Amino acid sequence: MRTMSSSEIMAYLLDTKPMNPSVLYMFAASAWAVFFIGICLYISSKYENSRLIHAISATGKMALSHYVIHSIFILGIFETIDHIAYRDEKFVLILSFVAFIGMVVFSNLWLKYFKRGPLELVMRRLS
Repeated sequence: MRTMSSSEIMAYLLDTKPMNPSVLYMFAASAWAVFFIGICLYISSKYENSRLIHAISATGKMALSHYVIHSIFILGIFETIDHIAYRDEKFVLILSFVAFIGMVVFSNLWLKYFKRGPLELVMRRLS
């Protein structure tokens, strides 16, 4: 059995390449998701009157719209310009932060005038 050095272990744990979804991988991913949802619920209940919590919760009310906007526009633009997979981690982190801030601002502006997000309104009318 080959042992891995600490740098190989860190590279394996922090790698951004897709992994095969084994049973342990799916269990770990589910556990992390439940953990982060729990943390978010705890923070939002503890600071429920915070303006920051209200600003971020507006973004959650438009999750479908943001998912489609992210998938089509953000990823689509970068896929047509250049493959985003070849960018470094700093670029992806900055892009994610800018996209998140943009989505928070857009959500709060949109929900000042409408009750639901644009795709949420369409879904509601169709169903």
